[in-house]
Amino acid sequence: MAKIQLKLPPSLVSIIDKKAADWITLEPEIGEGSTIGELLARLAAENQEFRQSVFDPAAGKVNDEMMIVLNDILLQHLDITETKLKEGDSIMLFPVYSGG
Repeated sequence: MAKIQLKLPPSLVSIIDKKAADWITLEPEIGEGSTIGELLARLAAENQEFRQSVFDPAAGKVNDEMMIVLNDILLQHLDITETKLKEGDSIMLFPVYSGG
């Protein structure tokens, strides 16, 4: 098993832990050759609000209003779910912000 870091902003932390009010870093363990899609599907299976806000495992798709950064590189939506993870990877999830 490999350990990675998953960083979540307050808007997503509130989905997982109603008491948290700041960025948190989770350190889930993943199997060798695991993908971001598999990790997100696991989180979605554990939390319905996460599934509604971030990842739809039935469609295998990340919400269009969600950005994913892997090791300081912004991933394109086409590549996200099949991107393989390895020991020490750092993933950051955050919603797209817009306004004018």
